[in-house]
Amino acid sequence: KGAGIGFGYTVYKGTTLIYSGKRPLVNAEVFNAEIVGARAGLNAALVRTSPSIKNITICLDNTTVI
Repeated sequence: KGAGIGFGYTVYKGTTLIYSGKRPLVNAEVFNAEIVGARAGLNAALVRTSPSIKNITICLDNTTVI
């Protein structure tokens, strides 16, 4: 657990940037930041895109989170 742990995400529709966000986390491990960031990015995608979109892809660089 250390300082400087946080997450960031971007939401694209095709090649168009729809939204991006980031947030620091207190008393967290990198593993936790990956999970919280994936959830925040998915939520942002669901809120900011059309309900007719059927496929959302989440890209992570930590395979233990999957």
